[in-house]
Amino acid sequence: MKFTQYPADTFKNLVMNAGLICQTFDPATGEVTGILGATTGGIKFVDKPTFKDFGADIDNCPKNTKELKKIESREVTMAGTFVTVTPATAKILSGAADVSGNKVTPRDTIQDADFSDLYFIGDYSDINTGDHAGYMAIHLMNALNTDGFGFQSTDKEKGKFAFNFMGHYSMVNPVPPYEVYVQTGTTTATVTYNSNGGTGTMTDANSPYVLGSTVTTKANTFTNVGSTFSKWNTKADGTGTDYAAGATFTITADTILYAQWTVA
Repeated sequence: MKFTQYPADTFKNLVMNAGLICQTFDPATGEVTGILGATTGGIKFVDKPTFKDFGADIDNCPKNTKELKKIESREVTMAGTFVTVTPATAKILSGAADVSGNKVTPRDTIQDADFSDLYFIGDYSDINTGDHAGYMAIHLMNALNTDGFGFQSTDKEKGKFAFNFMGHYSMVNPVPPYEVYVQTGTTTATVTYNSNGGTGTMTDANSPYVLGSTVTTKANTFTNVGSTFSKWNTKADGTGTDYAAGATFTITADTILYAQWTVA
C-alpha cells in the first residue's frame, strides 16, 4: 500500500475561496442576508481554549492527567480586513458606538445591542453552485470588534478596515460562543407529502429527483374526517403555489406539498 495517496473524497471536503461574513444565515436553506462588506486577504477564525490542570499540584499525580484536565474558557475570534465601509459597518468596527444618519459616535459604555451574531460562510465540496450548494459555516455568537476602529489608506490603492471580532459567553446561555455547520452540496432534491392535519402516510418512490427534472404530483391518499382534499400547496396555510393531483413542476429545491382540505 502507498501512503502518499490522498483520500478519494478530498475534492468533496475542501473549503474554497475567501468566503464572506454576514449577519443572518439559515443553515436549512443556505440563505444569506446582511453581508457586511467586501473583504481582502481572506478571513481567519481561531478558537483558543484555556486549560486548567487540576492535578498539577497533587502529590504523586502526573501532570496532564486527562481526567483532571478542564477547559476554563475560550478566546474565539474572527479576523480579517474590509475594503468597503458603510455607517452600519463603521458602527460594528467601532465596537461600542451609535449611528445617526451618516454620523458614527463611539462611546465608552458597552450595551447589549453592541453584541451581534455573525456568520462566516465558505464554499464547500465539489458542488458549490445553485440552491443545493455545499457550504461550511461558522456561527460566531455575541461578537464584538475588540481591536477598535482601524483604517489604513495607501497611495492609489483601496482603504482597508481591519477587524477582529471576538465571540463572548452569555450569562443567559453560557455555552462556547460558536457553532460550525458543514453541508455537502447535492445535485438532487426531495419531494415530501404532508397530511396537514389529516392522517395516513404518503411517499414518492421517485424522490430524490435530479435538480431541474419534472415532478408529477401524486393523487392524495391521506384522509381527514369531515373534510375533502382539494389540492396540494407548497405552504401549510395555502399561501404558496397550488398544484392539483397529477400536475407537473420543475424541481429546484427540496419541496413539501401540503394537503389542502375543504369542509365536506
